[in-house]
Amino acid sequence: MLKYIIIKIKIFFLIITELGILTASIKTLILPLKLLDKELPKRGRVLDIGCGEGLYALSVKILRPNMKVTIIDTNQHKLQKARKISKPHNSISDSFENIELKEKFDFVISNDFMHHINYEQHNFFIKKVVSLLNINGKFFFKDVNQADSIDNKLTKYFDLKIEPNLKICFREKNEWVYLVKRCGLSLVSTYNYINIWVASRT
Repeated sequence: MLKYIIIKIKIFFLIITELGILTASIKTLILPLKLLDKELPKRGRVLDIGCGEGLYALSVKILRPNMKVTIIDTNQHKLQKARKISKPHNSISDSFENIELKEKFDFVISNDFMHHINYEQHNFFIKKVVSLLNINGKFFFKDVNQADSIDNKLTKYFDLKIEPNLKICFREKNEWVYLVKRCGLSLVSTYNYINIWVASRT
């Protein structure tokens, strides 16, 4: 536990200049470092889809310094911050649906991203993730469980505050699991992660 507290303090000081004290505090506190550390392979390539300000990419680089990290986001402003914060091996400014990647990955991250995609595209999205995974690669997928009413309402409220025209496409946990399995992945584990702030907990 002490290990992750120390890492979070380090992350906080690395991102405070770019994000400010309040945002840096919140985003650092809600990082599920222990779960990420448990699931990450020892080496290889990581792809962070919809990377935002790059905190997951930064976490990976601290937990596994030898892993090569690629980040993707359509938001130029956030991607610019992510480049400064995580210093990835590669960064792509485009939508995941449009990109063509030649390399395969050992670990793909999707954090609070899928619910911003239309329901009809969820299947396509996961199948594309599958096509980019190496044998025994993992998809670390964190999103809102629609059955979690508090998480559901708060996330929707704040998402729509930021982008009023955003379409919110939540699913219940068992629907997410079914969808992931239907697309050809095996379920390794699921977690309910309690946050102190609005962010998905499943």
